[in-house]
Amino acid sequence: MKTIIIYGSKHNFTKDMAYELKERISADVVDVKEKAKINFDEYDLVIVGTPIYMGRILKSISKFINQNLEVLKKKKSAFFITGIGEPKEMTGLFEAQVNHDVFEHASVIGHFGGELRPDNAQFIMKAIVKRMLQEAK
Repeated sequence: MKTIIIYGSKHNFTKDMAYELKERISADVVDVKEKAKINFDEYDLVIVGTPIYMGRILKSISKFINQNLEVLKKKKSAFFITGIGEPKEMTGLFEAQVNHDVFEHASVIGHFGGELRPDNAQFIMKAIVKRMLQEAK
């Protein structure tokens, strides 16, 4: 079975998870930002990965899902979510933001956890995360 993983990433955690998954299942990997022309006929399984950041999936992934609704409803599909939060909460946020048919058709929807990466964040978020980490000590 030939598989493609399409992901979006804000601070590279989702990217890292996409490549870790690639190593485990042997798949092609595409960053949604590359806007690559994908021939879905070549693939048996389409996996889409997105972070939940500030309660939202990435706009680029939302756009990708909406532009490829018919493919995702017909092909075997799966989704993985990254983000700091409980799996059930993260899945609920994802479900609320994607097409119901796509969500219901998915073979698997998994939560791969999350990680604070302040060094990859923008200035304001970096300062907030560093402050939170200091207070947690």
